[in-house]
Amino acid sequence: MLQTLQNTNLSWDLSGSPVYEAGSELEFMLTMKAPGAGRYYLLGALYDTSGNYIGDTLFGVLVPEGSNDAVNNQSYASLWDMNIDEEKSLPCRFTFNTSNVILGLFLLKMVGNELSMESDELVASVSVPLSSPVPPPPVTLPSLFMPVLVVGVMGFWMYQLGRMR
Repeated sequence: MLQTLQNTNLSWDLSGSPVYEAGSELEFMLTMKAPGAGRYYLLGALYDTSGNYIGDTLFGVLVPEGSNDAVNNQSYASLWDMNIDEEKSLPCRFTFNTSNVILGLFLLKMVGNELSMESDELVASVSVPLSSPVPPPPVTLPSLFMPVLVVGVMGFWMYQLGRMR
């Protein structure tokens, strides 16, 4: 079940329920702040609308070599050596194959020499629902002919009124 820590060590410029279409790019600015000196990394995952983890959606936040933008990556996560109260801002460009989900991001501090979700310290987390765009209403025959019908009826009455004069 998704639980987020409310603090100022991790924030982003996403708010409300951003409209997100599966396969498109979700752009946002992420800011992390180190509560103490150490090595940090970011993980993310997707959850259903009830807050339950969706299997195989865990990912690392990676800044590929030669790029300034962070992306979601199923295999790797970037590491940041940070001093106490040091802040880093990351422009992010994530792509997911689904929508109508909750995106959760987690800032972790490494305790040992390797990444370990069991022993590393969870420092902060944020989450936001990603809502699908609302599809336009379906086009039906009555909706196509209604304007023609209205114009026809108005024309008929205008003609009748003209004949009465």
